[in-house]
Amino acid sequence: MMKTIPILFAGMLACTASMASAEDFFTAGTITTANGTEEFVTIIRPEPVDSTAVYPILFSPGSRDYPGPTFFWGDTPEKLGWFIVQTEKVYRGTSAELEAVMNAARAKLEQEGYRIADQHLISWSASSGAGARHAAALGADLRSVSFIPGYGGNRAVEGICTHDNLRVNFITGSRDASWLRGAERMRDSLEACGSAHISFTIIEGGGHVLREISGEPLFTVLNAGRVGR
Repeated sequence: MMKTIPILFAGMLACTASMASAEDFFTAGTITTANGTEEFVTIIRPEPVDSTAVYPILFSPGSRDYPGPTFFWGDTPEKLGWFIVQTEKVYRGTSAELEAVMNAARAKLEQEGYRIADQHLISWSASSGAGARHAAALGADLRSVSFIPGYGGNRAVEGICTHDNLRVNFITGSRDASWLRGAERMRDSLEACGSAHISFTIIEGGGHVLREISGEPLFTVLNAGRVGR
């Protein structure tokens, strides 16, 4: 389904205390995976925490050089009702390495007493090809993969089509012509191979860096993929 949105969207692990944020709702530091490797992540937590709630978790591109929450989460990411884990393994790592980080981050949060429900993956621009490959490899354990903007190749499409549970969200600006065409090609290929859960959103007037969907508009799309699943 295509929607056009106006531009008015104006082993066990250990966590080291390598860097504590000035903000209470996110921390940045290393976690140790079951493979024994230390990986840098930024973890954004919802506030206030409801001890009875079961939260979704979103894995996104991240970097040690820019450890703060990315602008896509908006001004108050702690109010979105999601855990968000930023890791460079989304764009610079194998699917096995990303899976190890995902498992370690989830285990850490569960050790802290949080209840985690479904897992989601998001990527954008140059990281989207890797995001599509990861979705193809790990899609059985994901509820959705989102590209803002982005698309993947034929082999990734074939892999994604094997996961009946996986929703694919495309969000692209109407002025971002080449990326829009790439997203349309991937959408058409997914539809041709029988993928049943596709959301295709065009941001009217939007360019390549879609700041206008930051925060609640983006998470409206992500939450829609969780309904009834």
